Amino acid sequence: MDLSDGLNYYALSDTHEYSKAASKAGMYWDEKLDFLVLIGDISSHLETSDDINLINEIAHNITKGEKPVVYARGNHEVKAHLADQLYRYVGSKDDKFYYTFKLNGVYGIVMDLGEDHNDDWWEFYDFAHFDLYRAEQTAFLEQLLLSGEHLAPDVNYRMLISHIPVAYVQDNFLKDFKEEWTALLNQFNLDIALSGHHHQLMPITTDVPHSVDLRFHASYHQDTERVRGYRTDGNFNTFVVSRKSNVQDVSIPENLYGKRISGLAVETDFINNEQIVCYTNTKLEVVEVVNPFTGDLYKKLILPLE
Repeated sequence: MDLSDGLNYYALSDTHEYSKAASKAGMYWDEKLDFLVLIGDISSHLETSDDINLINEIAHNITKGEKPVVYARGNHEVKAHLADQLYRYVGSKDDKFYYTFKLNGVYGIVMDLGEDHNDDWWEFYDFAHFDLYRAEQTAFLEQLLLSGEHLAPDVNYRMLISHIPVAYVQDNFLKDFKEEWTALLNQFNLDIALSGHHHQLMPITTDVPHSVDLRFHASYHQDTERVRGYRTDGNFNTFVVSRKSNVQDVSIPENLYGKRISGLAVETDFINNEQIVCYTNTKLEVVEVVNPFTGDLYKKLILPLE
C-alpha cells in the first residue's frame, strides 16, 4: 500500500449470505481501493465449507486477490458444525480471532466479543466460555500498550475493528468488558472504530453524550422514549455498518432477498490531516444519514485525524 496519495478503504458487515449485493457495494472505490474490511456475520451459520467460503467469495469479488483484506469474526460465525474450522479458511494462525495488523502505515487492532448472549444462555448447553476468551483479550490489550508498537514512527493511521461495538452498550450486556476495554483503547490514539452487528447505518460519534441513557432522535425513529443503551467514555468515533438496504430509513425494512446493502467508505487525507467518512449503497451512491442520537444529518462526515 502506498499512502503518499492518501488512503481509501471500504467496510462491510452482516451480509448474511448475500454476496452479490455486498460485492457491488464494495466496488465503490474501484481501482482506488487500498484494502477491504469484512466485519463479521458474512455468513449466518457455518454448516458447510461453502458457508465459510462466502467470506472469501466476497473478498475475491471486490479485490480480485490483489488487495489486503482484514476480517473480524461475527457472532453468527461462532455457530454450527464447522465453526471451529473457520480459522483455516481466513488465514488465521489459530482459532483466536483477536490480533493486530500493520499495512504499511496503517495499524489495526481486531477484537472479538464472541457471542451476543451470556455464557449461561440455554442454547449453549454449558459449552460456551466466551468470558474467559474476552478476559484473554483484556490482557492482550494491556500487553499491546506495554509494547508501544502503536507509537512506531511509521504508523500514520490507527483503527479498531470489532463485530460487536466496544463503545456502545445495550441492556448492560458485556458492560464490564466494554468499559474496561474502552479505558485501554483510549490510550491508543485511535482514528476510527468500525463495527457491525446492529444492521443499521449508525455513527456513534464522540459528540454523542457518554455514560447516559440514549434514546433515538425524532428525525431517526418515531419511538423516542425507549432507552437504546449508552456510549462508553471512548475518545474514538465508532461507525456501525452495514444494512441490507440502499437507504438508512428504518421505516423501510431490510431487503430480505439480499439485493441491496450499504457499507462504509473512508477516504483519508494525510496532507490535510482529515478523514472523510460516508455510507454508500449497491448503486454506488452516497447515502444521506442522520446520527440517530443527535439528529445531525450528513452525507459525508469530515473528521480530524488523531
